[in-house]
Amino acid sequence: MTRRVRLEWLLVSVLLLVLFSPNAFGELIFSQPKSVYNFGDEFNFTLNLVGEREVSDFLSVALVCGEEEREIYRAPLTLAKDEQRQIEVETRIDEFIVGQEGDCYLRASYDGQEANSQRFRITREVSVFLSLHGATFYPNDKMAVSGEAVKENGEKLDGFVEISIEGMGLNLTREVKDGEFNFSFTIPETAPPGKYVVRANAYEKNAEGKKVNSGSASAGFAVGKVVKRIDIAIHSLSVKPTQSLMFEALAYDQAGQSTREEASLKITDPEGNVVEKKAVLTGTPQEFKIGSNFTSGNWQISLSLGKDLEVKKSFFVEEYEKVEFELLNNTLVVRNVGNVPFTGPLEIRIGNFREVVNIDNLGVGKEIELLLAAPDGDYEVSVSDARRSEKLGTAFLTGKAVSVREKRDSSFGSWLVLFWSAVILVLGVVSIFFLGRVFKGKFVGRMPGLPFSRKRAKEPAQTKSSASEDIIREGKREECGLMVLRIKNENALKESATKEVVESALRRVKDEGAKLYKLGQHHVAVFAPSITRASDNSQTLARAASKLSELLKAHNKTHANKIDFGVGIELGELIVETKEQGKFKFISVDNTLAKLKRIAELSSGEVFLGERIYRRLAGKVKTEKTKHANIWKLAKPIGTEEHEDFIARFKQRQSEK
Repeated sequence: MTRRVRLEWLLVSVLLLVLFSPNAFGELIFSQPKSVYNFGDEFNFTLNLVGEREVSDFLSVALVCGEEEREIYRAPLTLAKDEQRQIEVETRIDEFIVGQEGDCYLRASYDGQEANSQRFRITREVSVFLSLHGATFYPNDKMAVSGEAVKENGEKLDGFVEISIEGMGLNLTREVKDGEFNFSFTIPETAPPGKYVVRANAYEKNAEGKKVNSGSASAGFAVGKVVKRIDIAIHSLSVKPTQSLMFEALAYDQAGQSTREEASLKITDPEGNVVEKKAVLTGTPQEFKIGSNFTSGNWQISLSLGKDLEVKKSFFVEEYEKVEFELLNNTLVVRNVGNVPFTGPLEIRIGNFREVVNIDNLGVGKEIELLLAAPDGDYEVSVSDARRSEKLGTAFLTGKAVSVREKRDSSFGSWLVLFWSAVILVLGVVSIFFLGRVFKGKFVGRMPGLPFSRKRAKEPAQTKSSASEDIIREGKREECGLMVLRIKNENALKESATKEVVESALRRVKDEGAKLYKLGQHHVAVFAPSITRASDNSQTLARAASKLSELLKAHNKTHANKIDFGVGIELGELIVETKEQGKFKFISVDNTLAKLKRIAELSSGEVFLGERIYRRLAGKVKTEKTKHANIWKLAKPIGTEEHEDFIARFKQRQSEK
């Protein structure tokens, strides 16, 4: 027998053994399961058994999911020959019978025989559909959200839905009923602008409160930007002319975040005049050049965006004293290019000669012309003030001596010559008329005297210009004590008695050794070492100012007609000249006097001290810092113990008036 024949007999034998084996009891047949089950679903199936012989054994049914197999039914069963038996199994899909999701099937075994059901899927999935009623929202807008939730098995979900929006900190929970949910919420007022995602997580729970099925969906929307606030960041609140003011316009959205927007900018001077107006982009540095002649004081920057947003910030333009010089032939032009009237000495050098000229209150943008004279020749001309020295070049000058005088209006001089010529002509005609009458009369005795003396009349002194009358030719530089009294309501003080109070108080200052002057609306007292014979006049100055203040305060306590005054004291450099008969001249070397006028203006019935005298008097008198930069005030009157009797008598006299 060949090998092939033997193999065929072997296969036939095995087949006959299987078909006619006494162990095969009959058939195992499963009912048709659903294609998809969600966790929590009822899981019912039927198993039909058909016996071909009598069998007694355990019937076992297992749920197979992947590599995991769990027995869900086991019971003893006796089956008679040709008997049909239907076994119904009722259970629920939960963690007890299945541990994982996926494709599954049932496996039944009985009397060594096995049968498998059709495959089905077990899942926890829920399909969620989300709808937003709008695409772009703004703070405080209401946002409506609706959706549906359906389990994978096709049944509508009854459970809950959680809504969250990242970036807003928003978390809401709502009920899902019959597969539908609806809710609305308000966009927070401070929600940052940008894109957002709404996430909806729908789920249902079992009896133990554990989530068994869930699903999620998301939808996007945007929050628009709303500019809520604008501001101006100024790098320095005080700026000097010729420098630049650096600042930045700022805009902030509803979340307080910086944003770039186009805004309108306006800069006005202290008088309210618009100096610059333009559109700027917020968040970008800006520069505003301060001209040398820009008015000193509080300027304002206004920033506006739309109709409702506006902000204003102030900055201070400091005082800037500067003059320019120009030499035109024999004329020196002094031009004020600063922002305050210029008052101060100018030292003019003509060759090896020096002249000091005091310029008084040269207005902003104004100029003065000074005529230079010197013996015929070419001269190097230079000029200097308290801050700088400048060479102007060479000029050919003529004259008998070196001099500097202010140039007058030539047209006025011509009219003056014509006027005096006419006067002389009229006087000559009148004289001839009277002389003719005299000579025609009878001559008896002696010749009548002439109506006019032959003695030459004294010529009137020449009127000097404001620049030349303060020329100091032999002065010396001294540190002097300066006091300025400002009577702020001087025009309202009509009573002579009140004016006498001021004069009496100033006499007390003069008694301390001061020279008194009236400069416009300011009373100035100068304590010069060459007059007081003291090298340091700081304490004398403070004592005199304190007396003055106390006397004026004493008047104000007893009279309805109050004196509104301010007192300022400081040490400063002066060029002084003392001549015979006590004649005293001075020229301020620096701008102390101008600053002192401002200090007196800031004072209100107090004695204010500048920085220099404050440091000199430190530890000697009691002072307090004021709200103004580098300005202090006397905290306690000086020398009142010595003068209480005088002040009492002064009050008595004032009360009797």
